[in-house]
Amino acid sequence: MDAANVTVGSYTQYAFSLPAFSVYQIQPGDRIGVKYTGGDTSNLIDVMTDQSNTFDGKHSYLTYYAGVWLSFEDQADLTLVLQQAVIPTDLPIVTPPGNIISVTTNSSRNIPSLGTPAAVDKSGSSPVISNNSTGVFNIGNTTVTWRAVDSVGNIGVAYQKIAVISANTPTSQVNRVAMIDFDDGYDSIYFLGKPVLDKYNVKTTQYIVCNYVNVPGYMTLSEILAMQAQGHNMQSHTMNHLHANHFSQSQLDFEYGQAKPCLTNDGLTNIHMVAIPFQEGYNNATVINTISKYYDMSRGGTGTTFLLHCSGPASTQSDCRTLDSHGNLNQYTRYNIRDWSQDAAGGLFDYHDSQTFAQFIQVVNAATTNTDSNSTEVPIVVYHRMVNSNGGLDPALKGTTVTLLDAEMKYLRDNNFKIWSGKDLAYDPVKNWFYFKAS
Repeated sequence: MDAANVTVGSYTQYAFSLPAFSVYQIQPGDRIGVKYTGGDTSNLIDVMTDQSNTFDGKHSYLTYYAGVWLSFEDQADLTLVLQQAVIPTDLPIVTPPGNIISVTTNSSRNIPSLGTPAAVDKSGSSPVISNNSTGVFNIGNTTVTWRAVDSVGNIGVAYQKIAVISANTPTSQVNRVAMIDFDDGYDSIYFLGKPVLDKYNVKTTQYIVCNYVNVPGYMTLSEILAMQAQGHNMQSHTMNHLHANHFSQSQLDFEYGQAKPCLTNDGLTNIHMVAIPFQEGYNNATVINTISKYYDMSRGGTGTTFLLHCSGPASTQSDCRTLDSHGNLNQYTRYNIRDWSQDAAGGLFDYHDSQTFAQFIQVVNAATTNTDSNSTEVPIVVYHRMVNSNGGLDPALKGTTVTLLDAEMKYLRDNNFKIWSGKDLAYDPVKNWFYFKAS
């Protein structure tokens, strides 16, 4: 410091810093000094400095740190006081964008935008966020590292997973169609699934269990009505979602017959279908006879696609009449609409999103008979519970992740699939087959 600027009886604060991000702990015996330059006797340098213990040349002051600060007999001496600057060591918390599942017909996929990250830091500064992505992702799984660096150099790290699967170009058809169903009315459909459906403008069919409405864990009536008002179709999933094969006739009449007025009284409209719980009863004549008293059609059995005319490569029938010439239930009928369960596929693949997505692509491209503008074959994909992640969840609580649903709905949009819902589906009792109403 310049002695000409020193005022007797006052003090001046000077900043001393180590190289960036370096830390030094003062140790006993360290020499700490102040060196003066310039000045004259009017500055009383001889009084303020200890001339007998020079530290760094003439007009310097010397002291030691030995666990405590030493005191000085000569109070006129200039006293050096070190004040520790506490540097925050809390790491910034960085939240990466959601995981991404994508598809390519090549060996890699360009994904220039991975989403928007966020970061917070206790120091109040705005951390600088970066990642190590090149924007090009080969087929397989890639982990992107996101870093947030605060003003003092603390680094927070988080990871985003990118999965790219290989798929053939969708089959060239006159029209690509699909139906997207959700069963049971879980509240996660509304809070986690609906934002994705809104994003891609996909309108679904929701199969509602009447006695589950307003029950914790399920949608409230106001949420169901809000979805209906936005174009989603509501259909029946019985009163209590019970196994039906061993019910008495009165129990069947209650479960199936009372569900329709129960839902209608709640304000749901266009209810003419029912989804059979547990797919139990689609091949039971007593159950089907009961359903036929209350509904135009029902969704029951499993299959990759739904044949609207009940004829095709997998069928020996020419139409969808319920009984054959011997009075037995036909395999394909208006009360046995076939579907593909996403949850069954998820369980098969241990809820591995990439494998489930690959199976989804195969299913929605499985229709082969749509050779003109009138669809005769439609894949129906059924979902249940939505989750952010299946990690650590009990198997009974697992479901479709938001990441997977986003990838699937994006695939349908990008490949120009038309999405039909239950309100669009009708049955021609003369021709004995299904058709979609013009919309």
